[in-house]
Amino acid sequence: MFETHDGPEVAYDGEQIWVVPYGFDQPKFRDGPLQLMWFHYGMVALPFMTQVEGVRHEYAGIRSLPGKERQYDVVQMSFHPENKTHSGVIDLYIDRETSRLKAWTQGTRMPILPGDVLPREFQSSGGDTLRVIDEYQDIDGLIIARSYASIAGNGSQVTGAHLILNPSIKQAFDEAALKRPPGSESYPFGPSGQ
Repeated sequence: MFETHDGPEVAYDGEQIWVVPYGFDQPKFRDGPLQLMWFHYGMVALPFMTQVEGVRHEYAGIRSLPGKERQYDVVQMSFHPENKTHSGVIDLYIDRETSRLKAWTQGTRMPILPGDVLPREFQSSGGDTLRVIDEYQDIDGLIIARSYASIAGNGSQVTGAHLILNPSIKQAFDEAALKRPPGSESYPFGPSGQ
């Protein structure tokens, strides 16, 4: 019997990250809080990350995706915030016909974001997992991925399937969502808080 959940919750209050894990059964399934924030929820912010100060873009050639003959232009995005070290890159696979993002690998754990809330140094994450978009969704003119799959670096194994439910860009942010709920777990915010 599976438990039913709305999904995991994760938030950062300026000092600590807290997370409420979700479980399909026992033991609880746990993606780390940074995995949730930057690899999954952060994917929605990916188009905006391309535009923040300190981002560099470099054309990285033409590549195909595992099991696909189609070719994609790849743009490599790296992050160079002033007086900080955020190693690693994000490779963006751009569909040559539609100009839409089709896939990405994320080899940086902590891309810079507005507000200067991130630590001075953060190591890369390796970037061996490929995220491939299966379906898109138009939200008031903003097109995001509705579903995508995580594929191991050699392209031989799907390690996750992800679906974005009920996204909105018009609803005001609910500040109550930042209040730490019972049953949450704290993590330090820094390289060891993964």
